[in-house]
Amino acid sequence: MKINTKSETFRLKNIVKFLVSFVLMVGPLAWIFFRMNKARFLDTLIGFPYHLLSIVILIFLFLYVLQGIRLWVLLRPFVKGLSFRLTMSVHFESLFYSVALPGAAQDLLRAALLSKEYDYRQVWSATWIAKLLTLVSFCFFAVPGSFMIDLSLIPPWAYRSAMIMVLVLPLALVFSFSKSVTRNFRPIVRKFLPSRISSILEAIRDGIYVYKREPAHLAYVIFLTALMHFLTILNATIIIYGIMGEWHFKEALFFIPVIEMLVISLPFTPNGIGIREGFLSVFFLQFLGKTSEQLGVYVTICFLAIVLKVVGFIPVVLKKRRLGF
Repeated sequence: MKINTKSETFRLKNIVKFLVSFVLMVGPLAWIFFRMNKARFLDTLIGFPYHLLSIVILIFLFLYVLQGIRLWVLLRPFVKGLSFRLTMSVHFESLFYSVALPGAAQDLLRAALLSKEYDYRQVWSATWIAKLLTLVSFCFFAVPGSFMIDLSLIPPWAYRSAMIMVLVLPLALVFSFSKSVTRNFRPIVRKFLPSRISSILEAIRDGIYVYKREPAHLAYVIFLTALMHFLTILNATIIIYGIMGEWHFKEALFFIPVIEMLVISLPFTPNGIGIREGFLSVFFLQFLGKTSEQLGVYVTICFLAIVLKVVGFIPVVLKKRRLGF
């Protein structure tokens, strides 16, 4: 009887999680697309310059390559025999599967796959460092961007959320490298988690400290991360220019990092679909004062970033052929 009750509770939780994810994913998209004029939307979409669309696609693909290179660079000094080919293959494989997974799941899947071949401590440590550097780098761009725009046009809740992340995330990165700080959390971890899991977390924690001895190497990884995020902001600016004929780099410098940080912090939908669009509607409609049709075209073009992840299908097919499936 207890087993059935636990099973029903587990099933109910999954149903609730699915419904919440579905509402968060579909709700903002339905709100955007059902309120706009379809004819004006199609005119705006068709009018997007093809040469700019080509640039946008190339930047999306280049960003995916840079993500894999960054992981390889993070791991290379600390993992003996690390294969660049295998690292990139696993990266693109996880990229493909991430189409149907929450945003943060791609990093977890990639780490799980690489852990089968290499030291799990360094793989998971590199994953943690990469995720924190991603958030901190976005903060690095958002802070100067906040001084270039009229903050009075931003909803108070959005600005407060952004500032909390800007303050907390760099501290989280610094504390990750401090044994004196993380030592205080060890009793708490041991109390609430099984000994096997807590020992794994401690091993990962020790792996993170390895990076303290390689500041030059870490600086190179920070550069790659900043380059990726600059290209992300530039790509958003190009899309906006293609839709409106106006450059909004200063506005994108603040809003795009903040939106991406919020999406990473709320991993409830596949690839952040719906959540990202909900925040984008604030950016487009309230701050820039643009139309729903222009927002719809921006969202449609940004979906290319998700569609292009199917390039990860190539290593998946090659792997299955190699295994004889």
